[in-house]
Order: sequence, then C-alpha cells, then structure tokens
Amino acid sequence: MASLTISLLTDLVEKVCVIIVIAYLLSRLKYFTEVLEGKLTFKNQVILILIFGAISIYGSYSGFEIFGAVANVRDLGPMVAGLVGGPIVGLGAGLIGGLHRLTMGGFTCIPCSLSTILAGLFAGMIYLANRKRFIGIWGRFYLPLSWKVSI
Repeated sequence: MASLTISLLTDLVEKVCVIIVIAYLLSRLKYFTEVLEGKLTFKNQVILILIFGAISIYGSYSGFEIFGAVANVRDLGPMVAGLVGGPIVGLGAGLIGGLHRLTMGGFTCIPCSLSTILAGLFAGMIYLANRKRFIGIWGRFYLPLSWKVSI
C-alpha cells in the first residue's frame, strides 16, 4: 500500500510540475501581466478563461485510474484563474473544465464536474475578499486573518 501511495504522489507531482512550467510560460504573455497589474479588460478575461480552461482539460487527461476513479489535477486551472482574475474568470475556466469532465462520463462525473466549477468560483471569491488583488503565494496563508465581517 505504501508503494502505491508513493507512486500516486509522484505521478500527481509530475502533472503539477508540467502545469507550473506552462503557467511560467503564460506569465510572460502581455495579457497575463496586464491582469496582474490590475488591468482586467473583457479581452483579458476571455483569454484567461480559455487558457485556464485548457489547463483544466489537460488536468483531466493527465489523470490516472485508481480504485475505479480518476486522480487528477483538473481543479488547479480554475483555482488559479479565480485567484488571478476573479470570480468571472474562475467560473468560466471551471465551466470549461467541468463541462468537459461531464462529457467523459463515469460514476464520478457529476461530483467532479461540480467541484471543478465551484473551485473556480470560490477562488474568485477569495480574490474579491483580497480587494481585487492577486493573492500571491504567501498571501494565501494570511488571507483568513485579514477577513473582516461587516454587519
């Protein structure tokens, strides 16, 4: 059982590393840097939705079967989209990845599709809670401390 766990972990880390390289290359695009600078136009949103939706589809195909279900990194694309571009971008990328997962079928297609869509939406809500700024790597640890409840 331990060797299976190690094998699964290394496979998932490998998939995440591929996505990290893709994200690094994408971060060099003009559209992505404009979004990080706070210039979120309709065109930038559409481009980010398509890019991160494609990453979500890659995450679906890069998965592997374990005990009848597929372990993958599909939700990573919509989550990053939501954290970078807000709830519209996260929801759009989540819809692309979720609807694609729905077409793949299987006994987990509905919960997997729903979780992909919600991952993008909830990440976008975190973006809004951070006052429409990119949260960054370290900010995700401090964000719950900065939330304020207003009545």
